[in-house]
Amino acid sequence: MSVWERWNCSKRRTDHRVNLYLSTRYHRVSDTEWFEVDPEAVREAVEVLKKDPEARPKGKDCYELRDEQRAAIDAAETYFESDPNSRWFLWNAKMRFGKTFTAFKLAQRLKSTRILVLTYFPAVDEGWSEEIENHVDFEEWQYAENGASFEDGDQVQVSFSSFQMLEHKTLGKNREDANTKADALRREIDAVNWDLVIIDEYHHGAHHPARREFVSSLKTQRILALSGTPFRAIAKGDFTSDSRFDWTYVDERQALADWADKKICEANPYE
Repeated sequence: MSVWERWNCSKRRTDHRVNLYLSTRYHRVSDTEWFEVDPEAVREAVEVLKKDPEARPKGKDCYELRDEQRAAIDAAETYFESDPNSRWFLWNAKMRFGKTFTAFKLAQRLKSTRILVLTYFPAVDEGWSEEIENHVDFEEWQYAENGASFEDGDQVQVSFSSFQMLEHKTLGKNREDANTKADALRREIDAVNWDLVIIDEYHHGAHHPARREFVSSLKTQRILALSGTPFRAIAKGDFTSDSRFDWTYVDERQALADWADKKICEANPYE
């Protein structure tokens, strides 16, 4: 009896957890439950999961885009390329859509090398840096916080900042010193020709006039707004059906059911 069979039979486990574990590091053969992986890696996965069912493997992630994530990228790319004046596009996507990963994959599709991520909610910083650090597709990317300073070169460069930083709210207790740093940061960001500007947590500050004006003044032709609850912006007509992609709770529940109907031998990503 194999290692897997002994583990599975002893405690009535399914192989979904092992599949999920392997899928973050190894490529799956299309439309099958098979992976391009050394048998020793499977044995290691089983042994690790016996001790900790929630464990993650070491090394870089290599999971791929889901169908709805590809659709979001297609919609944004089509919109941006349809008209040079088509600058703003919205992903109205609920939590767990994978907006960070998908936004970076859009940047790859657009061949962007200078990417600015601005957020209305600075606590999300780690998610952006960890995506670059952990996924094999972004292995050569550079990441910087609180500014746009990079060396010249062809490497993809991502700069992260927040409106709190730009408005001197997190740059020091001394108001004068904070104002000086915030002014310098704004000038630095203003000076760059950005291939793509990503506005995260858009709903937190979308209707702040000064912030909207600042973003609109940036040197870029592509602004991607990300939000799970952009209801006010949609109600006001800021984004039409042509300038946004929607992924709602209803869409996710339908995907959950469709996945189950396919009887695919791997963990359902929509659960």
